[in-house]
Formats: sequence, structure tokens, C-alpha cells
Amino acid sequence: MDKLNIQNKDLEPKPKPYILKLETVKKGRDGKYWKVVKHKTSKKWVRASRRETMCKNYLTETIKKNLKKYKEGGYKSSRQAIAASYTMTKRKFPKCKIVSNKNRTKKNKLQIK
Repeated sequence: MDKLNIQNKDLEPKPKPYILKLETVKKGRDGKYWKVVKHKTSKKWVRASRRETMCKNYLTETIKKNLKKYKEGGYKSSRQAIAASYTMTKRKFPKCKIVSNKNRTKKNKLQIK
């Protein structure tokens, strides 16, 4: 049997990586998650790791659950429900780059000093 010659470009997400920020995670045409990384001087798509995929899935599920709670009266606003799901994800996956924003913590440290 002949194997099909499928290139990565056929499986990658549609948006061009140079438009997006680094570490952006999107679902590709193959149904798997891809992220934007820096390669020499340009950006390119690379398949996301299992841990990053689990983090992304957990975040989307908690957002859905918390927005349902918001509609039932569990949260005061939808923004509060989304913020709660981000903190829940950060607790479960502390090394996940989708949730942690290193730039924000650096700015806060500079303001304190």
C-alpha cells in the first residue's frame, strides 16, 4: 500500500503564525492542538504537548461549567465566572503557559518596589 504524502501544512490551523502571539494554542485541521513558537527569526506552528492540550481542555470545560453557574446565580458576573475558571486551571496546571502570564507578574513586582 502506498502511504499518503500529507504535509504538516495541511494539518496546521488556518491563521498564519506570524499574525498571532507566541504560545498561542489553536486547534488544527487534524483536530489536534498546535501552538505558535519562535523559530530563528520567524514564527511557526508546532504540535502542542499532551500537558498543554489537557490544560486547554480543562480550561474550556471549567469556563462552560462556571458560565452555567453564573446563569443560575452562582456568580455576580460572567467575567467573575471566567476569572474563577482561570484560577482553577492555574491551580491544577501551574506550568501551563495558556493561563500563567509572566509579564503581568513582572509589572506587579515593579510597581510594589
